[in-house]
Amino acid sequence: MKYYLALNHGSYEGWELIEIKTPLDGVHQIIHGETYGLEVKILKEVDLLVNDKEEGREMDKLPKEKVEVE
Repeated sequence: MKYYLALNHGSYEGWELIEIKTPLDGVHQIIHGETYGLEVKILKEVDLLVNDKEEGREMDKLPKEKVEVE
């Protein structure tokens, strides 16, 4: 399972995703000012199973989406 620290650089540059080992690592970076006061989110990558009802088939793990953990 992968976790990411997402930093919002604004409307021009957008979000930067930095892979972290655990959510606690992300909190540590925020507390110690390594996020430069930017808006931050901690994200968890999940596998997504899509059921295509029109075709009657399943498409496994397409696409991988980032889901916000609150």
